[in-house]
Amino acid sequence: MQNIQNKILIILFASALALCFASIYFLHPHVAGDSISYIESIEFLGTGEAPQNFVPNRLLTTFGGLQIVSMFSGLFGSILGVWLGMNIIFYLLLIF
Repeated sequence: MQNIQNKILIILFASALALCFASIYFLHPHVAGDSISYIESIEFLGTGEAPQNFVPNRLLTTFGGLQIVSMFSGLFGSILGVWLGMNIIFYLLLIF
């Protein structure tokens, strides 16, 4: 009985993961809303150059998360990819 439950959980997890990746691939998410201010703050941390009309409120409220994304985006080459990866890790940790 335990073996069947484990298989069902693995299948559900794999299906949810496949659905997440499929939604990203097919729906082509775009950056909108307050995400733009986060990306501007991350770029400011990386380059030191403030864009026009830059408001540094994100640097004050979420500095640790922005610093992590800024650091790893240099390694992986994508701010959005690292941001997504960080969110996935935090959501999975939240489950446990």
